[in-house]
Amino acid sequence: MTEGLLELVRDTRQALKQGAAGINERQRTRFAGMVAYARAHSPYYRELYKDIPERVDDARVLPITSKSALMARFDEWATDREVTLEKARTFAANPELIGERFLGRLILATTSGTTGIPGIFVIDDRTLRVVNALMLRWLQSLIGVADVLRIVAEGRRLAMVADLGHHSATSVAAARLMKSPARRKRIQLLSVRTPLPDLVAQLNAFRPALLAPYASMAKLLASEQGAGRLQIHPVLIVQRPDPCPCGNPLPAIRVQGRSADVLSFRKSDGAQVSIAPLAFEVDHIPGVEQFQVVQTTPTNVRVRYRLAGAADSNQVWQAVHADIARVLAQHGLESVTVERTDELPHFSAQK
Repeated sequence: MTEGLLELVRDTRQALKQGAAGINERQRTRFAGMVAYARAHSPYYRELYKDIPERVDDARVLPITSKSALMARFDEWATDREVTLEKARTFAANPELIGERFLGRLILATTSGTTGIPGIFVIDDRTLRVVNALMLRWLQSLIGVADVLRIVAEGRRLAMVADLGHHSATSVAAARLMKSPARRKRIQLLSVRTPLPDLVAQLNAFRPALLAPYASMAKLLASEQGAGRLQIHPVLIVQRPDPCPCGNPLPAIRVQGRSADVLSFRKSDGAQVSIAPLAFEVDHIPGVEQFQVVQTTPTNVRVRYRLAGAADSNQVWQAVHADIARVLAQHGLESVTVERTDELPHFSAQK
């Protein structure tokens, strides 16, 4: 299918007019098409689905798979036969390629290993158009004409708090937005590793009309706003855990993903410092397959990690220690001890 963004938006509007029955029928038809495509183009799914009916329009019929299973058979899983794990990992290892085209036609994004095996995902243009269409419909259901006018009046400024320097989905989206000179002046990119006081100061100076943080960062920023240190008034913050009160009948899903706590430390002068867990992610370091940072005391963190392949343990540890120590130093926490342990990461569930 080659629908453009406007066609997809019109199609979504038409589906809304048809009500729940029309939406359900579109779901079934399109889901059946996706299953058929996966069977035809992916050896992994062809094998996985060999014992199910030829047409499947209900996800409950499908066998369950997992990120760890998909990553273990990446080359067979991909429906684009030119996509291989070796090519994807080589691309993901280069931070200068964030937001660039993988194989000249795809967008590549990675997830961390905080809940299991790190994931690599590739996205085609049609998927991006579908996501953009859904985002437009979502925004229309949340904000009114007065909100739009306020966003325009405030310069359409967007602040994004992201794990910059890695191929995370947020970083990739930010990099692609920054390619436009017209947008560049209206977008502020902030790193999750920025000390909270500096983050607050930069947001206060920028005064965003739209704010897109990670959930853990949103929690910290909300505390700063409540304390009066953060003084911004965005029209919209992209983070909503409760059902939409607008009555939109489009289907919604609850995603059960990573679960991590904000770490709190005390500086030598007694001041408390809170750091979002994303700041400690070290999965980008060559040789780290999985990792977990555990705070054992107010002045101590312990690092569990699993080596990838035949990586040199001592070299990997030196890189991991230096990375975490650098984050702590940025927050004035040089006195915090970073411990190495032989324990492997412990996860409540594989994702």
